[in-house]
Amino acid sequence: MARSSPPRSSPPAARVNTLRRRRNPVYCNHPLKPPPLLLNPRYRRPPSPPVYPLSAIRLNQQGTVLVQAKISTAGDVIELGVHQSSGHPLLDAAALAAVRRWAFVPATRNNQPVEAWVRVPVHFVLNTR
Repeated sequence: MARSSPPRSSPPAARVNTLRRRRNPVYCNHPLKPPPLLLNPRYRRPPSPPVYPLSAIRLNQQGTVLVQAKISTAGDVIELGVHQSSGHPLLDAAALAAVRRWAFVPATRNNQPVEAWVRVPVHFVLNTR
């Protein structure tokens, strides 16, 4: 009597990776390099002047706000804040609103656009004649 060989089993099914994504942070041994800081940014178009708040005019408020903004690879403002206040919240807010609308020439590294931080002064001066 001929012996029949045992039936061949089908190849094992491909294993699917069922590991869940870890929610724990991943640490690296080297610090991440922040985007460069440009102190003399270039503009795609001339920046529009800030709107001087009427209440600041009535209160005779003047000053300079130093705004720090993160510029995208397309030249748009993607993050901003007051680096140095004028001492007047109305002027600080008006400076942020103005810089948010500005368009910059993006910084480049190895001829490729990169994100970068810029610091720009925004001046508020009343003409007293």
